[in-house]
Amino acid sequence: MSDIRILQEIETQHGKVTAELVVEAARDPDHPWHDRIDWDNETAGQRWRLMQARALIRSVRYERRTETRIIAAPAYIRDPDAAANEQLYVSVASLRNDEERARSALITEFARVASALRRAREIADALNLAEEVRGMLNQVEGLRLALQNHTPGPEARQ
Repeated sequence: MSDIRILQEIETQHGKVTAELVVEAARDPDHPWHDRIDWDNETAGQRWRLMQARALIRSVRYERRTETRIIAAPAYIRDPDAAANEQLYVSVASLRNDEERARSALITEFARVASALRRAREIADALNLAEEVRGMLNQVEGLRLALQNHTPGPEARQ
């Protein structure tokens, strides 16, 4: 069974994907991911297993073919509706049919990129190379704001 199918089954059964649900499913010795989790309590406790499950979730890729190329992206990302203290995942495929949640997820991704670029700018400042990074940061923040302030067209509101 493919990794993406494993996550889809968990999502179908529970309506969501979490590290806890992945660990719970993989606890079954016959589960395809059972051997990818460390079950030895001397070397790993529940917190370590949850970290392993999160790494498994992040490693699964979604592919979509167009006429000219193959688009590959993470199959599951942080659920844009999740509370700040929740670690819920949602399939990218399901977000394709929900413009508002897809936009929210993309805004979150651009906020992450902007944060990483701000850190890079601080390092670049120390190395006297900040101007190049500053331009990229402005572009990413501009994209994030454009998405955030976007008003759907009439066809999207119907």
